[in-house]
Amino acid sequence: VRLWRVAPILHFAEKYGPKLDQAQNISVILNANATEILANETATHVHAVKLATLDGKTALLNAKTLVLACGGLEIPRLLLNSNRVQTTGLGNQHDLVGRFFMDHPHFASAICVPSDGTAWLRAYQSFTRNGIIFNPAIGPSEEVQRKEGILNATVRLTPTREPHQIGRA
Repeated sequence: VRLWRVAPILHFAEKYGPKLDQAQNISVILNANATEILANETATHVHAVKLATLDGKTALLNAKTLVLACGGLEIPRLLLNSNRVQTTGLGNQHDLVGRFFMDHPHFASAICVPSDGTAWLRAYQSFTRNGIIFNPAIGPSEEVQRKEGILNATVRLTPTREPHQIGRA
């Protein structure tokens, strides 16, 4: 049995905004989108980020240190769009940027109707402790994955009160 922890929804500005406003070594720029990372001629050093607003204003942000914190879709987009020095995109000399994006697919695959009722299924219901959501699941151990050469996958048993017709196509 595995236990997946579901990250709580975080409103970044509410949680970190006051600390960022007080920081002496951080500048927060709002209502501007990073559209390109500018690097030196060998792409070994980043010197600026091009910004644009929705109404068409542009600016260059020069900084000693830049942090990419745009998320799993926006960072590859930004790197691939930054193609002045490396035509395939910054950091993409091996054509791998954005290639391994992965989601967590979910789908209903079966209906289980236990002969002795569904009380035992309650052990697999999601639950919350201290504001954190946990989802129990069944899956192979890391040892079995290594031994069998299989990827990680789990099955969640989700009790439902909906009536189901068994044996009809």
